[in-house]
Amino acid sequence: MAEGYIADEYMILCSRYLHGTETKANRVGRNDNGGVKHGKKLSIFSHPGRPLRAMKMCDMDEREKQQAHIYALMNCPEALPFIQ
Repeated sequence: MAEGYIADEYMILCSRYLHGTETKANRVGRNDNGGVKHGKKLSIFSHPGRPLRAMKMCDMDEREKQQAHIYALMNCPEALPFIQ
């Protein structure tokens, strides 16, 4: 088991010097298919991807809505001029 761990660490170290080659360290995630891109949106909502499961509707209470709102404002560079 220790030899396998050392071999894995060695391969990761070597892969950092292989530019232009897909390796374990730089390959695209298995669930990333490029996603669907829609026109211009805020940067926080422009990440490519797709859902892994069927959509499930749920209601958020006021606290969860406030947390989501604050998260969006704090992580969206377009909103920074309005916050400061």
